Amino acid sequence: MFDRYPSLKKVLPVVDLGLYPTPVDSLANLSRHFGHDIRIKRDDLTSSIYGGNKVRKLEFLLGDVLSRGYENVRTLGGIGSHHLLATARFASSVGLQVWAVTFPQPMTTHTLAVKNAIAEENIRLFPARSLMDVPRSFCKMLTASTREQKKLYPIPAGGSSSLGVLGYVSAALELAEQIKRGETIKPDIIVVPLGSCGTAAGLLLGLKIAGLPCTIHGVRVTSSIVANSFNVYRLAWDAARLLNRLGVPAISALSRPLGKTCVKLRISGEQLGGGYGHITRGAQEAQRLSADLEGLTLDPTYTSKAMAHIISECKRLNSRKQKKKYKFLFWYTLSSMKRTRECS
Repeated sequence: MFDRYPSLKKVLPVVDLGLYPTPVDSLANLSRHFGHDIRIKRDDLTSSIYGGNKVRKLEFLLGDVLSRGYENVRTLGGIGSHHLLATARFASSVGLQVWAVTFPQPMTTHTLAVKNAIAEENIRLFPARSLMDVPRSFCKMLTASTREQKKLYPIPAGGSSSLGVLGYVSAALELAEQIKRGETIKPDIIVVPLGSCGTAAGLLLGLKIAGLPCTIHGVRVTSSIVANSFNVYRLAWDAARLLNRLGVPAISALSRPLGKTCVKLRISGEQLGGGYGHITRGAQEAQRLSADLEGLTLDPTYTSKAMAHIISECKRLNSRKQKKKYKFLFWYTLSSMKRTRECS
């Protein structure tokens, strides 16, 4: 079905930043431990400069920035945000400067490492004292840019816009190709952290284009005001309309009726805990088991909560004495901290 869709990078200006396809590996020890097939999509390996899920989004976003002649971009994130660090690093690599409003988040060793790495980048920060203070800091940033006569291209938090979403539409088509080539199996459930919703939205649209039936589990890492099904579908539809304007028939795929090619979305909030950046007991267990059984590092904000959800689902299925062994795909979106400088 998806063979007739052109490469999205051929219909839009992009900056080639990533190394694709990223591999799909088996988490054999965790699979044996919980009795279900758990695999991992290694998007921590999207780049040797700075891996993680932001790379795929920034290829499309920065391509648009350069095509429109901007020299500066503006964005928003926590003080230890991987989005801010990735945007600063890749923007700098193509001659752009980042202006950013930051807001507080719980400080962990991981968050502190990212925060320190951000401080080393070519990025102008406008810190807010709290989330309620963000509008004031945003106005301060816009005032400074007007005074200095700098036009700022807006990149939303997490890179989640109709353009950014296309990074994960491409990722879903990449997975479909890997399955088609026999490099991995078709998952029943794909699990992703749900923050700004762009990753889940791109996978939803891409899997529908590919005709690959499965269920996407979005695990909330921030408030339901932001992380909700409405925002996932809104972003998916925005991206589909953009592609249709470019001659790529994405709306017909997204509006395809339920059936054998059905892609379902389920939102889970059981790992949110105290809110963004707050670790939960389930996430702590996921960090320990992933490190002990697989040597896999999980961060406290995103990936530990997604893995905690997989563990919870396995336990739930086992308690019901389900005979079927489910196939989970953990979409590993974390950047590898050791890759560049102090943080990557």
